[in-house]
Amino acid sequence: NDLQSIVDISVRKNGSIYIASDHEELQLIEELNEINLDSDYPSELVTKQRLLDQHTWLKPDYPVGGLFFKNEVTVNPRQMVSDVLKYLKEKKGLDLQMGNLAIATETVGSDSVLTRCSNGQIVRSKKVLVCSGTDFQTLFPELFATSGIVISKLQMLSTKPIKNMNIPGSVLTGWTIRRYEAFQACPSYRSIKEKEDAHSFKNKFGIHLLIKQAEDGSLILGDSHQYYTIEEYASLFSETHQEIDDFIMLHLNEIVDCSGLKIEKKWNGFYSQHPDQPYFAATIDKNIHVLTAIGGKGMTAGPGFSEYHLNTILS
Repeated sequence: NDLQSIVDISVRKNGSIYIASDHEELQLIEELNEINLDSDYPSELVTKQRLLDQHTWLKPDYPVGGLFFKNEVTVNPRQMVSDVLKYLKEKKGLDLQMGNLAIATETVGSDSVLTRCSNGQIVRSKKVLVCSGTDFQTLFPELFATSGIVISKLQMLSTKPIKNMNIPGSVLTGWTIRRYEAFQACPSYRSIKEKEDAHSFKNKFGIHLLIKQAEDGSLILGDSHQYYTIEEYASLFSETHQEIDDFIMLHLNEIVDCSGLKIEKKWNGFYSQHPDQPYFAATIDKNIHVLTAIGGKGMTAGPGFSEYHLNTILS
């Protein structure tokens, strides 16, 4: 919010709504609401009738209740990342060198690190922080090979702009309630998940449904999750599987009338995560730090995550 007041980075405080489609999902959102009350994180249970009154695009047979988070925000990620970097360069003096790859880094002496770049430049610094995304072959490949990190591949869709539909904020559906980590803290979560068919198409490809409307009226839809080891990812092509897209659209039609929706774009996303840890961190020596594999929380938790670790490393 502080940065948004200085430069428009597309932050919109429209909130997020989780929509339960059956009584198991309703039980989970009720339990999470109780947890939120105890932790002083604002959320509000919403009745079926209120959902239908506020979200007229919803099919009446889908919702049984919802959980609304009024303080959550949405952004246009392409605009936000570009504008934040522009602000840091112009107003804060950040020396940002996009497209210049760091290909080697090593400690020299007790308080200096040399980093060699693909353009031949040598950078001397006191600290180096390696946040390499899904590049595990350039810096410290031996470390990453034994890290246990996996790569999640997503399939996403967006529609052509829609004039007669207004969907504020982020909409997360029943399958999201059954999948997202936040709900794992609920007392009933494990017993509910144990009833599911782990080999179903939905669970095999980690499919849930989230909806966000862009400023031009188009709907951003997703997503699926396929997991690969680092070794598998090195030979992975960026193809999409039509049956996954068809399955997402089939389920979407249970929630909203899809007869007027036309898909305009399809793309894959990739992020790294660790199956047993919230992120992967390693210190090569006291001045070279590796920090990556935050999982699917980058856009939401990334700024606070970065601030915390920078303060720790630089202290």
